[in-house]
Amino acid sequence: SALMVFALLLVIMLAGESMLKGFIAMFIGLFLSTVGTDLFSGQPRFTGDQIELAGGIEFIALSVGIFAIGEVLVNIEDKTEKKLFTVPNKLRELLPSRADIKKSTPAMLQGGIVGFLIGILPGAGSTVASFVSYIIAKRTSKYPEEFGKGSIEGVAAPEAANNSEAGGAMVPLLTMGIPGSGTGAVLLGALVLYGLNPGPLLFQEHSDVVWPIIASMYLGNIALLVMNLPMVPLFARLLHTPYKVLYPAILLISVVGVYSVNFSIFDVGLLVVFGLLGYVMLKLDI
Repeated sequence: SALMVFALLLVIMLAGESMLKGFIAMFIGLFLSTVGTDLFSGQPRFTGDQIELAGGIEFIALSVGIFAIGEVLVNIEDKTEKKLFTVPNKLRELLPSRADIKKSTPAMLQGGIVGFLIGILPGAGSTVASFVSYIIAKRTSKYPEEFGKGSIEGVAAPEAANNSEAGGAMVPLLTMGIPGSGTGAVLLGALVLYGLNPGPLLFQEHSDVVWPIIASMYLGNIALLVMNLPMVPLFARLLHTPYKVLYPAILLISVVGVYSVNFSIFDVGLLVVFGLLGYVMLKLDI
């Protein structure tokens, strides 16, 4: 419980320029998590007599609505002319130079450490780790004015934190049975399904399971590098997509994706509601 409270306080303190807005965001998130059926009494909470909310709010509808739909609405409202980036097509031209590596190395080290430590905190996850690492990198950088305009430090720090968080989340999962992220919760369910109880004895009684999981962290990074590196030029060319094509495509994929989870029109309605919530939060810088 103390770790969870510390994680929530950390989110408030590092959410942005205003601690009040960080608290508002945390309060909204905690309130939304209470919607559904109470585990102890079995009574519905804040469901509005909607049977679809008995199991809680669909997380996919919530996340896609706030982050995807809200972002699209804000960008559609922006009337300023957006110029597409000139993107090199060859892999050699996309690789970082020595100067880039030298400039981003401190940010990567910071992101790796911060991401691992935040990964240990229950419920924080890679999103929180990335945001915190980005804020720290911006505050400690010699060139903070470059952040938001393509600073390589602003890319290296959150990406390093995003990767190292996965390893940090394994610490509470394997030693105490407490998931550090959504992915950790899925892994916890899989371990329990196979009759394994995460905890200190897991390393002694089922070392044949624990150590391959740890080894997969190293092998997974190598596999991702081999698969993704040749695809970098293709990913970069996606930046040439006109916004008048990109925004409708995002909206279409969001609606179809949310509907396909439970084949529920109600979830699509939730998507619209949370899209408007995300729009308002972005406009208010929450």
